[in-house]
Amino acid sequence: MFDAHLHFEAVVSREDGTIDWERAKRFVERWRAGGVRGVLAVSVDLPSSERTLELKERFPDFVFAALGEHPERPPSSEREFWALEKLIRTERKRISAIGEIGLPYYVGIERKSAVWERLRIFAALGRELDLPLVLHAVYDGAAEALSTLREAAIEKAHFHWLKASDAVVERILDYGYHVSVTPEICYRERARALARKVRGRGEPILFETDGPWTYEGSFGGRPADPLWLWDVLRCTAEAVGEEEEVLSAFADAAFLSLFGSS
Repeated sequence: MFDAHLHFEAVVSREDGTIDWERAKRFVERWRAGGVRGVLAVSVDLPSSERTLELKERFPDFVFAALGEHPERPPSSEREFWALEKLIRTERKRISAIGEIGLPYYVGIERKSAVWERLRIFAALGRELDLPLVLHAVYDGAAEALSTLREAAIEKAHFHWLKASDAVVERILDYGYHVSVTPEICYRERARALARKVRGRGEPILFETDGPWTYEGSFGGRPADPLWLWDVLRCTAEAVGEEEEVLSAFADAAFLSLFGSS
């Protein structure tokens, strides 16, 4: 299985912003031994994007690199933003997606407007470079982000940890975009209902942990780990009434179709 959304650099970075390579190596070895085939390593700003590229260089057949700027974080300076845009262009051959990008939900309208403009730039860049987009866009932001993607004629996108109305979910699926479920599906009906809707349409579900995010229920507030993917798969299979092997096969094929070979 593949973890479709992991903040790998955050898991293995020291306080000074450098990567703890021994820790990274141990994690990758443990994940591989547990059956994880690879991870989409997302970024939240320019420094984290640079660390993600370092991880890609060290683990080229395991890390699928995504570079971007998280919409809920304080916006970077114009200089840093355009440096990130340049980095995406320069490293096009080594990256699999632009992300994590999107629209903020927990901020005022003025801030949201500024981030929206950056989303438009990222979307245009994704279209130009033929890169899929990895979206953080929840509630009202999901419909707004979807409109931005359609304006840019984006063909491939992943709405991670989606929270949206049934109508918006239907439109996302209509356009061929992908959605995923997290460990939340093991204790929250909202996530289970989303899984049923996606499989009811015959579409694949991606699986993610969003590590090192923490979860409730049996996960006990611990940082998420890609080895939890099998718990996510089991809970999803129970929610939709399908075999785990079928769901995982669909998920792996969709992941590779979306993000290509690492």
